[in-house]
Amino acid sequence: MKKYFILIFICFAGICKGIANDSIKTEKPSDIMSNQKVFANIFTGFYYGFNEQVKPTSGFAFTTGLFGYSNQLSEDVSAKIIFDVTRTTNDIIVKDTSGNQLDVSYFEGSKFTAFLKMAEIKWRISETVDLKVGQLLSTQYLTFLDQFWGYRYVDVTFNEKYRFGAPADFGVQLDFKDKYFLNSFSIVNGEGPFREQDVTGKFLIANNLQIYPFDGFTIKLYLDYAKQPVDTIGKPKTSISAFLGYKNDRFKIGAEYNYVQNFAFTESLDFWGSSVYGGYVIDEKTELIGRWDYVNNSLYIEDGHYIIAGFQFKPIENFFTSINIRHLTSTSDTKLYFNFGIKF
Repeated sequence: MKKYFILIFICFAGICKGIANDSIKTEKPSDIMSNQKVFANIFTGFYYGFNEQVKPTSGFAFTTGLFGYSNQLSEDVSAKIIFDVTRTTNDIIVKDTSGNQLDVSYFEGSKFTAFLKMAEIKWRISETVDLKVGQLLSTQYLTFLDQFWGYRYVDVTFNEKYRFGAPADFGVQLDFKDKYFLNSFSIVNGEGPFREQDVTGKFLIANNLQIYPFDGFTIKLYLDYAKQPVDTIGKPKTSISAFLGYKNDRFKIGAEYNYVQNFAFTESLDFWGSSVYGGYVIDEKTELIGRWDYVNNSLYIEDGHYIIAGFQFKPIENFFTSINIRHLTSTSDTKLYFNFGIKF
């Protein structure tokens, strides 16, 4: 199977080279310099819990420190690289032969470790076909749903919050696009952005289809499949996501359903849930925002509802603030948040 994929890729690359040899336009060094862009995001805030079950009761939160660089080398070739900070280490749990957890001492590592989030080379083969290689953002939720939600500085979208999929991975992607649709087919390692390919070389294969039947309306269907890293252990994992959404200059509303079969390649460990969210522009600086998640099962929540309700204030362009209340039914966790976000 691996050889089959490699052969397809080599043949396709050869065909693309023949098609595009005459189409790629080079630019002068001065033109290239003018197409460079440095950008960054800073998302932070403060929260206060309304009951003693919230631990810690209050604190300052820092969720994003992102730094990126992009360059449009020619009309058809561009590149982008992004570094972000997050917790890249996990708790260590050690158990004895009876399954009892043992006390261990270890260095946990920083919760704000810089990591490579995206490193993409994009080649526009034709008006309707793009080829992307490198570390690619997830088409499951980051390339579209994150932008549609639009309040990442407040909280991330459903799939990212409950870890239904990885934010990025190393691989190759083909985009077939038109005015009314975008279809992205990708083959990636399947290990996410923090690990190398597994020793048996199993890939995650994904297809993401976005349809735009009329202005402002989007239908999104995502499917991926990954075979277990070791043939004799676990079961293949499959993820399915469906989304409907509409937005205009005044308001937006979206709804999504997400399902993962055999999470972490564990047989019958199935996660699923749904999310409805939106925003309404009150005036040029103020928006009403809301969201409701239902999680049937996940690593963190089982049969719970998560609600966000509040306002966004935009004092100037690319500077956002929000006051919002969040409630999680499974733990009776209610918090008041003050969030700040800036992009430049």
